[in-house]
Amino acid sequence: MKPTTRDWLEIAAEDLDTAQAMGDGGRYLYAGFQAQQTAEKALRAVIQEAVRVPPKMHDLETLAERAGLDDGSLVGLSSRSSVLTTSRGITPRSARRCGRRPIRRGRSN
Repeated sequence: MKPTTRDWLEIAAEDLDTAQAMGDGGRYLYAGFQAQQTAEKALRAVIQEAVRVPPKMHDLETLAERAGLDDGSLVGLSSRSSVLTTSRGITPRSARRCGRRPIRRGRSN
């Protein structure tokens, strides 16, 4: 295994540990974000090992295609995970869908 590939996998493992910790703590939005980051870095490792420089993008479908791992099961994944990678996509409504209650400042719960 190439050193750069190993680096990508080590970072992916750290992201996975963080995702697990966030999920265990009930921080599901952040757990989802870290899980998405884990997938990105693992796909980059596969691309790197195949003697290619991974593209600078966050689209899991395209990364999977470039890694040669697209079997059709990822169709639509990018649109569903975009809420995790764009700050403007996070709203109280989307946070609730991820299992997290939005914080209301100045009000007692």
